[in-house]
Amino acid sequence: MMQKKVSHFHAFVGKAVLEWILSLMYVLGLTMLFPLIYFRTFNSGDAPTILGISIGLMIVSFFGFLFLKSRLSSTCIALSKITLIPGIIGFIFSVFSGELFYEVVSRAVPEQAVMLLKLYIEEAVPKVRALTITYLAIGVFLWWMGQKTKKQ
Repeated sequence: MMQKKVSHFHAFVGKAVLEWILSLMYVLGLTMLFPLIYFRTFNSGDAPTILGISIGLMIVSFFGFLFLKSRLSSTCIALSKITLIPGIIGFIFSVFSGELFYEVVSRAVPEQAVMLLKLYIEEAVPKVRALTITYLAIGVFLWWMGQKTKKQ
């Protein structure tokens, strides 16, 4: 009896750790898209590498969740929750802290860095806002797909 409970506990902990790792991989893949915007804005050559790693992490995470959850609906709902997290955080930072961030950093760095920061905010922040809106849209879409496939 005790052996069976221990076995179930080990399976539960193993599944929880694997879900945590897959969630971390998925969020890492999503957040790697933000530097991609930076590299695309300033024409760096690292953009394709970052994009490939980002997409790879998200695909591995998707199939890992599908394996763990055994249902597409559960997988979509889990990924929707994870996708909404950086979307909401990005929304909060893009709406409330662009000017605040600029004011705080401009006091702490040399004048040359302030000019680069201003350029970055003017060029990259609108693109980050678009990516944030995309995260929110994908999160809502995944949740909707999860609910729709759950009913079938």
